[in-house]
Amino acid sequence: AWLALSLCAREFHVAPMQGYTNAPMRFLLQKLAPDSQLWTEMEKVDDLLLLDHWGLDKRFGLDQDSPIVVQLGGNKVEDMQTCVQKLCNNEYAIKDLNLNCGCPSIESGGASNFGASLMKEPKLTRDLLLTMRECAPDHISVSLKCRIGVFETPDDMKSINDEEYEKLNHFIARATEAKISGIILHARPAVLSGLSPKNNRIVPVLDYSVVNRVASDFPDLHITVNGGLRSLPMLQSMVVDSPVNSYMAGRWILRKPLDLVRIQSEFLHDLKIDDSTFGDRICSALMDYRTLIEKTISSRDPMFSHWELGLPLYLILEQLRESEGTDEEFNLSSEEDIKSILLESLLLLSSHSSGKNKKLNRLSSSSTWKQMSNCLKCLVGTKVFNKWKRNRVEL
Repeated sequence: AWLALSLCAREFHVAPMQGYTNAPMRFLLQKLAPDSQLWTEMEKVDDLLLLDHWGLDKRFGLDQDSPIVVQLGGNKVEDMQTCVQKLCNNEYAIKDLNLNCGCPSIESGGASNFGASLMKEPKLTRDLLLTMRECAPDHISVSLKCRIGVFETPDDMKSINDEEYEKLNHFIARATEAKISGIILHARPAVLSGLSPKNNRIVPVLDYSVVNRVASDFPDLHITVNGGLRSLPMLQSMVVDSPVNSYMAGRWILRKPLDLVRIQSEFLHDLKIDDSTFGDRICSALMDYRTLIEKTISSRDPMFSHWELGLPLYLILEQLRESEGTDEEFNLSSEEDIKSILLESLLLLSSHSSGKNKKLNRLSSSSTWKQMSNCLKCLVGTKVFNKWKRNRVEL
């Protein structure tokens, strides 16, 4: 069974996202929701082939307690073979190897000759998947992630009618010849040119009915639906009367990473938790992450930079800041403890950074989430910090 779970079990996947789902981010997200499935960023085959052992360890060596899905991007069968053999020979904690057939453009992490463009080449896609299956050991499954359709330009875009669905059906049927164990369907078509990466996530219309149709037509294939999930109530409502029990979200989790705590309890295990338990679990996750920071900066050759370690903290602080004074504000009895742990983490990062820390020295348990978030600017620099802010606005 897909990812060693029964068909009746609910699954939640955190989507692969360029610049975000690296090893430190995955470490913290896994602590917030231990039973969620974490994915790497899309790893380009050409890049992995150039990496030495240290580079591979940086990408995949931190996940020993929680096997990951490694998403690969490429279109050359021989290179894919070498890449998969290289990964598997290092015995990283990999649960699944996934072929990216969903990224529509270079800017969004794909390329003009792989990613979503592979949906126009069913035979090549099958051959790539077959190579992955043949090179990976039996305990590692192989899967496919794609869109529900693909169009060249926005002018070509249309609803997924029977004609377009037959193309998708044929594409998936060829992929199943490689004995894949699952498919992740982004419930939007991809537009290969003429749309920005951001608009490719907005302009093409979501159509979950296509995903349900695929689930009906391929009953032995494990289906995960991706696209458009923004909240726990929406996620819970989608499960009702749906043939799909596996769901993936990315942008939602980056904007509100602490929601993973409730996803873990209320979605994956159908257990309500009170505010006190919610806060305690956040504290526990942050303490583990603080330990990771301390271990990293004490190393003679730190594997992660201060900005790689700082980004997950920034996303959490921004969620807490935005929730203040709204219906989503957290009633945290452990707020002081959470602030204390975050402050300790920021101070540790400061010792690993060349940035000035006058603002940081003035922080205390009475500081606001905004003040704490803004202190990261001193640690990572204005350019990196402003890029974080811009990127988060687009989530």
